[in-house]
Amino acid sequence: CPVAYQMSACHAMEDAFRFACHPGVSCFNCCCANINIFLSPYDVLRLKKRLGITSTEFLDRYAALPIQKDMRTPVVMLRMSDDERKTCPLLGENGCTVYSDRPWPCRMYPLGLAAQKDTPDGWRGERFYFLLKEEECKGFDEPHPWTVREWLENQQVGPYDEWGEA
Repeated sequence: CPVAYQMSACHAMEDAFRFACHPGVSCFNCCCANINIFLSPYDVLRLKKRLGITSTEFLDRYAALPIQKDMRTPVVMLRMSDDERKTCPLLGENGCTVYSDRPWPCRMYPLGLAAQKDTPDGWRGERFYFLLKEEECKGFDEPHPWTVREWLENQQVGPYDEWGEA
């Protein structure tokens, strides 16, 4: 599953797009491999609870902690498996094994989120969204219509955003 993609503007909450992902789509689960998924503390808390393990066990088993000398806060990434495709360790035969507790980046897909940086201390203007259209993704060929607002509500992104902004 190649990772080449293009971005399309999708600024307003009422902007529309078509997308669906399900086992009937030929590329189902292709996006669940060889990807950098950054985890918020809220993601870690939900996932460790879902898996029935401690935070330490979760971090040891499922996280990569890249360190750079100029980092101010730690970054936690989901560590991909060591198989040929580098699949998500939470991917099972029938898809995501923690779907209802999946991390924020997985909930957002195929939407991306951005804002303009104003000062070193803050962000200017409102957020805007864009579509990540990967070459191999057939979800965009599906007829299901969404607005940005509908997608965010359906994917239950709100609590993740609230915890991320706190």
